[in-house]
Amino acid sequence: MRYGFAGCVLDTGRMELHRDGARVAVEPQVLELLIMLVENRDRLVTRDAILAEVWKGRIVSDAALSSRIKAARRAVGDDGQAQRLIETLHGRGFRFRGAVEVEAEGAPAPAPRPPTGADGPAIAVLPFLDRGSPPDPVLAQGIAEELIASLGRFRWFPVIARDSVMALHGRGLDPGAIAAALGVAYLVEGSVLRHGREVRVHARLIEAASGRQVAAARLDRTIDNVFTLLDEIGAELVQAIHPGLIGAELERATRAAPSEATAWQLFIRAQTLLAGPSGAANAEARALIEAAIAAEPGAGRSHAALALTHLWDITFGWTPDPAASGARAQVAASRALALAPADSWALLAYGCCRLMARDHAGALAELRRAVEAEPASALAHGTLALALAFAGEAEAALESVDRAARLSPFDPRSGIWINAEGVAAVLSGRFERALAAGRRLATLKPDYPAGHRIMAAAAAGLGDAAAAREAAARLLELLPEHRAAQAGAALPFGSPALAEAYVALLVAAGLPR
Repeated sequence: MRYGFAGCVLDTGRMELHRDGARVAVEPQVLELLIMLVENRDRLVTRDAILAEVWKGRIVSDAALSSRIKAARRAVGDDGQAQRLIETLHGRGFRFRGAVEVEAEGAPAPAPRPPTGADGPAIAVLPFLDRGSPPDPVLAQGIAEELIASLGRFRWFPVIARDSVMALHGRGLDPGAIAAALGVAYLVEGSVLRHGREVRVHARLIEAASGRQVAAARLDRTIDNVFTLLDEIGAELVQAIHPGLIGAELERATRAAPSEATAWQLFIRAQTLLAGPSGAANAEARALIEAAIAAEPGAGRSHAALALTHLWDITFGWTPDPAASGARAQVAASRALALAPADSWALLAYGCCRLMARDHAGALAELRRAVEAEPASALAHGTLALALAFAGEAEAALESVDRAARLSPFDPRSGIWINAEGVAAVLSGRFERALAAGRRLATLKPDYPAGHRIMAAAAAGLGDAAAAREAAARLLELLPEHRAAQAGAALPFGSPALAEAYVALLVAAGLPR
């Protein structure tokens, strides 16, 4: 549905707002609030109704709600003094006052311009070609729709609604013309071949301006349950396409002059640095993210990334003051969650802060929401695995580790879930698996103490005194003043019993208590 008012067009199918013919970059939550007000125009919308619909019942501050109302007014050219469109009824709620014209689905809409702020460039998924014999158009359509839904969960790149794409695709336009009409930077096209119960899916990501293929995927599957199949294909296609998309955007961002870089380009340049193995890379990432926040303060994702830089400082020992870094992380994560409460990164950052604060129930709740918000995110699954491991939920932790590893086998951030695997395996007595995980972590990050600490505890659990002493010695080379009890107190174990079990193994390995 499209609603026209005061020079604006609000398109609920595309989840887009245009003003004076140009697309307005709006946070998803602000857009949801605006749609709710417009659809209930001339009626009172209470604060409780907004919390139930937009915040899904989560308790938030009056300041957070006021911030969203202010952003909605700014997006449509209104303000708190004039209140031409959005009226505040003090103590009661809000009301949309503008005259609204409801446009038919088939009516022409202004071509959206790719956003230049905190959002990435838009993507359109073209209908998948059905190459089956006999044809199975329902399966081809279902895969394309699942891919649209899965891409939309990332929230980094606006995804054009299927109906808008189909309206243009049905006119016989070539892909380049469709991209220009929709104002997208990337197209996804693909095909589906079914033979009996066997299905082969091809997909490729194309840069619209150049026609260059930047990512491709081929999946072979057997149909047992069609809904499970669609879920799996959607998640795996996104995981195959997403790195190419990020890589292409990174190329574009690095070509931009520093003085002309947008908030999005600054954010995307920080991503490879965030996964880097050094404190210097992390500090450089933080500088880029802070510049992105200065350019676009309302981007919750950027505040979440800022929180992660402070958390990485604590995790990898890159800060002389862990308490101060933890406080900075908490401030940034809280801001991210207030701005974007449904964003996976915001939930992840806030969950990590809760884990650092030993609030395991709170951490697990937020990290599970992060996984629900972005099921194809290896980082979300891997961070949940770490929280589960320290909480003593070893079986669930190892399941999340396996899921993260399947989603992104060569992820530079895999040290997070390898660490989780080692901790969970040690605490559950799976010492062979723990030792293997510790070795992988030490190979990946030789100067990161966790890998050597896991190896020492695992080798002690196996009764291999020589290997345990060797790992403990390497740990002490990295941290000469390190003590077993210090590790038990510093790591976020869910109970004193779990901490003591870990400490006992480290002492058995030869680490001073």
